[in-house]
Amino acid sequence: MEGTHRQNNPEQTRDRILAAAREVYVRNNGSRGATTREIAQLAGVNEVTLFRHFGSKERLLASMISHCCVRQKMTRIEETGDLRTDLIGVGFVLAQGMEHVEDLIRVNLSNSSLEGDSTLLEGPRQVQRAIEGFMSRKVAAGLLEGEPRQLARAFSGMIFAHVMGKRLWGEQTPTTVEDVARYTGIFLKGTLRHE
Repeated sequence: MEGTHRQNNPEQTRDRILAAAREVYVRNNGSRGATTREIAQLAGVNEVTLFRHFGSKERLLASMISHCCVRQKMTRIEETGDLRTDLIGVGFVLAQGMEHVEDLIRVNLSNSSLEGDSTLLEGPRQVQRAIEGFMSRKVAAGLLEGEPRQLARAFSGMIFAHVMGKRLWGEQTPTTVEDVARYTGIFLKGTLRHE
């Protein structure tokens, strides 16, 4: 089975396993239906290789979620000093990240595969902490009113609803900066500090 992939280095093998895990996870509607045997077969490796790289099915799936959320991670938010511009930037990166993992989000919303497994939620939590930190700085600077955690949830919730609702509304195009700018305008009208 692995003979066709012997020229690959360990990182390439790991990436193939992660890609296969994502496909199997989505196809089987979550972790309960995803088997290491099916993942290994799709990746073109044996299960021993899969366990050598990840140790367990749980760690494999947590690594897959983390790997898929790399584009979405915002541990540090670039700030220009202009609140509206910065919010649009945050929202656009957030939307792109959500679109990149939309299949995983849909699976996790449709079942309880995340219950009790905090490792699968670490990527989204890091994003929320970064947005909350951004909001906290803006509240401290007197630019926004409100509790930073609630502001972060409200803003990211609008972006989430837009990305996940596009299929309901029959929209197939990726989110644009203009889309995010409209949501940013709505957000700012409700949260800008008024003198």
